[in-house]
This record gives sequence, C-alpha cells and structure tokens, in this order.
Amino acid sequence: MPVGRAEELVEVGGYFTWDRTRIPTVMVRSVDQKIRGYYNSCRHRGAPVVRTPTGRARAFRCQYHSWTYDTFGKLMAIPDERDFGNIDRCAHSLVPLRLAELGGWLWIDQSGEAPDLEGALGALHPWLEARTHYRLAGRRTRVVDANWKRVVAHLGARVVGAQSHFPNICFVEAGGELSMMAAWPRDEQTTEVELVLCAAPDAAEPSSDALDQRLDEVLAAFAPGRGAAEGVLSGDFAGAWSRALAPEA
Repeated sequence: MPVGRAEELVEVGGYFTWDRTRIPTVMVRSVDQKIRGYYNSCRHRGAPVVRTPTGRARAFRCQYHSWTYDTFGKLMAIPDERDFGNIDRCAHSLVPLRLAELGGWLWIDQSGEAPDLEGALGALHPWLEARTHYRLAGRRTRVVDANWKRVVAHLGARVVGAQSHFPNICFVEAGGELSMMAAWPRDEQTTEVELVLCAAPDAAEPSSDALDQRLDEVLAAFAPGRGAAEGVLSGDFAGAWSRALAPEA
C-alpha cells in the first residue's frame, strides 16, 4: 500500500511515521541514501522508537529503556547492558518492512506475503511508472462519521478517470495533476479520508485553502443532515469526487 512520497525524505535521517492500518511503522532515508521501512516498535518491550510524525534523526531511541537503533535498523546501544543478560544485538534489530518505490510513491508490504510490486499492482504498475515527473504539492485528511464500507463503495473504478487496484485507494490524473485519495477505517463509525495531490515540478502549488476546499467538496455528501443518519449517501458522491480532484480550468 502507498504510505508516502520519496521526496518527503530528501535528507539523510529524514523520516515519517505511518499507522493508518493500526500497525505503527516508520520510513527513513538511511546514510546510504536508500529509503527503508521498519515496524515502529522497540525489540525490548515493543514501545515506539519514533514518537513524532516527521523529522530528522541520526538514530532512533526508545524512551522505555533507551535502546538505540541507527537508520539501518541495527541495535547500536543499550544503557546498562549487563542488566539485560547476554543480548545478541544482531538478533534485536528493528524488524524491516518490504518497501519499494514506484512513480515517486513509497509502497510497503505489512503482511510479508505479497508478491512483488509489479505482480501486486497489475495494470496500475505501468500506469504509475509512466508518471514519475510529479512532485508532492499537498496533503489533507478529514475524518467523517461514516463506516468505511460506505466510503470505499464510492472509490476506485466508480470514479470517472480513476486508476485503482485497491478497494480503498484511487489515483486520478487530470489537468496536469495526479491525485491519490484513500479511505482508512478508524473504527466502525468513522473513516479517515486522505487526499494527496502531486503536480508537475514547474506548476504552482495550490494554497492550503484550495486544498481544504477541494477535500471539503469531496466530503460534502457526508455532511450532517444529508442522509448520513439513514446510512445512505446523498448526492452524486462519485461525480463530486471527480470534480473536486480535477483542477479548475
């Protein structure tokens, strides 16, 4: 699944966390310039080794007993190490994630059982591979009071011009922009909707207000008083989503 963009990790030590599937992970650009992904969990007691959403660090340190890991995931330091017995540091590195980059997007496999990215994405793979010139222009999220099944039912192939391989994720290219929209369940009654907008390098970035307006228009169908209480969407959600993703002429 796509968790972010490579240009979000330009500098060595740059990182961001991702936990929309309720499994905490962290992506980081290591000193060899390669982007790696790990489970955001100390190998001692499972506490997070990274607690801020984004940043830059030379190492990750658990706040529980200060076990410290480098950007390769290697366990580098254990204060009062003798208190922990004979620990094999190599066997206590951060657990790595399968991570691949495609079209500027970073993809992870949390199951450890997915096929390679080309096989997993099918026709979406060459479609994204041909769109490497886009750069991140903005990101917005909203939480709506709706079960995720109601939201994802209107994503993917039901949206005009969409490219989708997942029930909850859709890519749309229009007007020199590439957008990704995803619906992530938070619980049985609420869903987090994410809009990631990419544009050509020489294009003007949209303002924060413009991004907010675009996503608000998408989610207007879930506004109170428009059928949410009855569990039925009001209006043409798919059409509204398509229009909101497409920039104004």
